[in-house]
Amino acid sequence: MLDAQGSDTLDSILCRLCGRRFRSISNTHLVSAHGFAPEHPIDDYKNTFGIERAECEETRQSQVRSLEETWGRQGRLWSGERVLQVIAERAARGAPLNSTRVRGDHPQLILAARKFYGSWDRALEAAGLDASRVRVRACWTHEAIVGAIRSLRAAGALRRQQGSALGQAARRAFGSWNGAILAAAPPSERPIAVNA
Repeated sequence: MLDAQGSDTLDSILCRLCGRRFRSISNTHLVSAHGFAPEHPIDDYKNTFGIERAECEETRQSQVRSLEETWGRQGRLWSGERVLQVIAERAARGAPLNSTRVRGDHPQLILAARKFYGSWDRALEAAGLDASRVRVRACWTHEAIVGAIRSLRAAGALRRQQGSALGQAARRAFGSWNGAILAAAPPSERPIAVNA
């Protein structure tokens, strides 16, 4: 089983401390046979000998295959083709395809789309969809902003909305979040301007 140089082979790895062969050097072997600290014995072993792996090539390949199978079952293994397939499935179901909604429903899809296509819009275009038609833009009028702020105030949720689309629209329309809150306040709560 040893090769001519006494080094690692396809189906075994040599323990650099005792010369025994294993499919992988285990925590148990390093702690019990060589007195390594139990916290990170394999990392310590690899650092001591300047090696990248503590398992033979066959074991490493088997672990990679197992991990890929698990990720595939869990929907975590992505390809450009799979990105397009999932986008097409969402479109067929009538599910929202704007990036904000997809990021909330399926963040892995957004990340994979950016990895394989550079952006969400380019992934949509590769799937045969018009990215500009997918975007959702709320039309915030002054009245809509004031009404939304009043509703949030009544629900006691006003402070949590500052970073939202409403908060951004309020800053654009009224110059600041506080300006929008002031505009939405009942007249009796508005400050009185004093002429000097």
